[in-house]
Amino acid sequence: GDIENYVDISTLTLGSKGSTLVRIIMCLTCFGVCSAYLVFIASTLVTMGTAYGWPAFAQSEKTLIYAISPLMVALAWMRSVSGVSIISIFGNISVLVGMTFVLLDALKNPISLSSLPMAVPTQFSAYVGSVAFLFLVHFALPDIEANMGDRKKFASAAFKGYWLCALVCFIFGGVGAIGYGPQVKSVAIAMLETGFIAVTVKLLLCANVLATFPLIVRSSFTTIEDAFGGMGLVSSNIMRTVYVLAAAFCGASIPSFGKLVGLVGGVACTALGMTVPVIMLNKVNKETLAKSGKPIMSGLDKVLSPFIFVLSVIIMAFVVATS
Repeated sequence: GDIENYVDISTLTLGSKGSTLVRIIMCLTCFGVCSAYLVFIASTLVTMGTAYGWPAFAQSEKTLIYAISPLMVALAWMRSVSGVSIISIFGNISVLVGMTFVLLDALKNPISLSSLPMAVPTQFSAYVGSVAFLFLVHFALPDIEANMGDRKKFASAAFKGYWLCALVCFIFGGVGAIGYGPQVKSVAIAMLETGFIAVTVKLLLCANVLATFPLIVRSSFTTIEDAFGGMGLVSSNIMRTVYVLAAAFCGASIPSFGKLVGLVGGVACTALGMTVPVIMLNKVNKETLAKSGKPIMSGLDKVLSPFIFVLSVIIMAFVVATS
């Protein structure tokens, strides 16, 4: 049949046992992303509530996590990828506008490069985990390709989008580090204090998280539904509701957004984005070589694959050790 998602690829390349492990990791990843999204929105709203003297419940992160959950449940019920893509475009625009305002605020501060450490090993999980959380989203890409009007354009679109995001985030991270220094918070927009621009940026970034949520967790929902041999609309909605509420409970129980993102990104996203693809490629290459005598891996692939695999294991080990 057609290959429509990451799990389909893992089933084809790794067999049923390997695919089962991938399913578990993917579900844990998406679950962690769901928790992180809830914590992000709640912690952002708390900064606004504290600054403007909102009622006590609006200044409690745990309360807001549960208050936001019904909206996330409604988004989790979405099944149309076309509808998801439209709100994702809005999300992309909102995050770019928000990042621009944060950069302008950071540039207002005096530059003191001497206060910036070259590295903080104890914070390894925070910065490496965040990078993995943002960029190692390979598990969501096959779903996007499967729903494109012209699947042949996927590789080009993914390549351009990936490197554009990398460039934007490199500039954002560099300027933010120089402008805010070591005291920067795990949620960068929390550095914006009060005023119309601060409120606008925070609301835009919350909107971005809401807009991208259905696409990110889609893989997990379809994986769970497939594991049960398919689900009807009602049973599927019940499963998705329980999933989001459980993620909300976990999010409310974890005291640090930075640590949550670090663990999810540094372990689960690293496994799906670096470790598993290398295993898949080597297994397919071995099988193809045995059948046809022709390898599918280039010389560069053979050099880079072991390096990427070992690097991924080191990253996961350090993230766990420093969390």
